[in-house]
Parts: sequence; C-alpha cells; structure tokens
Amino acid sequence: KRTSYRFCFCFCYLPRERVCSCGQSSAYAARRTGMATELGDLLEELGELQLQVTSLGEVGSPSDDELEALAGARAEVEACLGRVQGILEDLPWGEVLPEEAADRLQSLLASCCQEGDARADLVATILGRWSGDCSEVINERELLVLACADGNPEILKLLLTYPGVQIDAAVVVPQACFNPTRRVPLVHVLLDHSPHLVRLTDPDIAEAVNPAVQEMFEELCQGEKQNDKEDWRGRLRLLKRLLHTEGITVDLKAMDSNDQTIFSRAILHGDVEIAQFLVEEAGIEQINEVFPDGTTPLARAVLMSQVASVMWLLAQPTVDIDYVTPSSGSALQLAKLKGNATVVELFQEVAA
Repeated sequence: KRTSYRFCFCFCYLPRERVCSCGQSSAYAARRTGMATELGDLLEELGELQLQVTSLGEVGSPSDDELEALAGARAEVEACLGRVQGILEDLPWGEVLPEEAADRLQSLLASCCQEGDARADLVATILGRWSGDCSEVINERELLVLACADGNPEILKLLLTYPGVQIDAAVVVPQACFNPTRRVPLVHVLLDHSPHLVRLTDPDIAEAVNPAVQEMFEELCQGEKQNDKEDWRGRLRLLKRLLHTEGITVDLKAMDSNDQTIFSRAILHGDVEIAQFLVEEAGIEQINEVFPDGTTPLARAVLMSQVASVMWLLAQPTVDIDYVTPSSGSALQLAKLKGNATVVELFQEVAA
C-alpha cells in the first residue's frame, strides 16, 4: 500500500497516519495557550512567594519557627524559578504572552540582575527564548547599572550582547570601578565591548570615566585588598589593558595625601609583581625618586621592613643604595637602626 505524505505548516514531512502536533492544530494551539497561561500563573505565584520572603526577612529577632518558615519560603522561590525557566525553555519561539505575564517577566529579569551570577542561566533563558523585546526594559530600568552595582559580570555580558541595548558609559563604567568585590571582572567585560559599545574615546565619556578608573587603578596597585572578598583574578591583565586602552588616562605620578605614588605604595606593601609591572609595562622611573620627606622607595621599604621589596629594589641595576636621607642616613644605616638582621644581610650580599 502506498503511503500518502504531506507538508505540515511547521515544515515537517510526515506520513498522514502519523500524528503531528501541527497537524492537530487545535490541540497544538491549546498546548501553546496552556504553556503561556501556566507561565503567567507561575510568575504570579513567584511574586507572592517573594513578598512572603521579604516579609519574613524583616522580622526582628525571629524565632526558630520563623527562621524555618523563611528557609522554606526561599526554597519555594527557588523551586518556582526552576519551573519558570523550564517553561521558558519549552515555550515555542514567537509566542506572545499576555500583557500581565509579560510585565511580570520583565520584572523578573530586572530582579535577576541584582541577585548575583547564580541567576545568569535564567537571564540567558529569558533573553534567548522569549520573543518579547527586552531592550526597552534593559534600557529604561538601567539593568546594566544594576548588574555592575551588584557585581554580576556574567549577567552584564549577556545584557551587553542583547540587540538594541544602549549603554551610558559615563555611568556604567564608574559603577563597575567602584564595585567592592567584582570590579576586576566587570571592567574586563566592559573593555571587551570597547570601543563599539562602550565609547571611551568620546571626550565627554572619558572625562566622566577617568577619575573612577584612576582611583581603581591606584587601589589595585597598593598590594592589599580593600575587601577580603574581592575577586582579584585577572588584576594584572586589567591594569595592562587600562594602560593601553584608547580614551583611558592613568596618572602614574599622582601622589596621595601621604605623598605616596602608585609605585611607592606597591613597594610599601611588598607587591613586587606590581612594581615590576610598573617599571616594565608603564615605563616609570621612580626607583630613586626622592619624596618630600627626603626618603626614597628603598628607604621606605627598609623602614616598613618589607623584605620582598628591599630584595627586588636591590636587584635593580639603577637603584642608588648609597643615597643618604637628611635625617636618618643611608638605607643600610636605617636597617641597622631598626635591628632588621635579614635586611642588613641583603645589603651585605649586594656589597660583596
């Protein structure tokens, strides 16, 4: 018996005897409508659960039962989010959601940008699977700023690559620079999208951005974290990129209120990796710089007992080990006065 074939409107080529979802158009439409309705119901349930979590979290001196209820509500939120993501992943492309459900989904997208990179998969699903235009909510609710403020580089990357997104670099870049824990990866992401999106070469943007970049650059060079939780992975690579990014200007000779330059702060904190970078990459010539108090980087390293810095400075061919400070003598004399036998031994090895 010859089998009869036909094309369905979803472009599958099937025998008539087989059941095709698009062949059963009424059932298929009902399924699509059911998914959209279920998604809308889930988003409404999610909003109620989140309000419950907020309410329970505001209880002062909570009892054990209240803490248990809070933990349970949070677990329900996570489960609900998982179901929302599952439906979004199965939602047919081009599906139009009811207005109320679309508004809730936009609000969910905004809230995800403030809840850490743990929500990156959900953000990617919303941006990638929902056919609604998310650029409007990204721009109007300033989600790029929120992602930088909360420290979410993965979410920032997703937002930047979404069609139609507009970035106010004069606001977004400083926000990333001031993030207390994730500024290094955040600024890396922004530089990855420069200059076509993050237009740092624009004079007005550069003027707004450079003070924040200068402050961040100085803090990243000082040898110790401002925040123990700060992510410094890629720190040195970021400093190199900033020096060579058109539109970014870093004043390497700037002094703080304690007469410290970027280089001298690295020496004082024993960060010889940064000191080496400043000499080799930035070309600074401050190894023998005399500060207003009459000291040099070597003298200051001795005074602070920074053995690593003293060792590094003594290995530099241009260092002046015989320089005498007006009030304390040479660096070797300072080491003897402080009774630092290790540092004195380093000078003796050089002399030998």
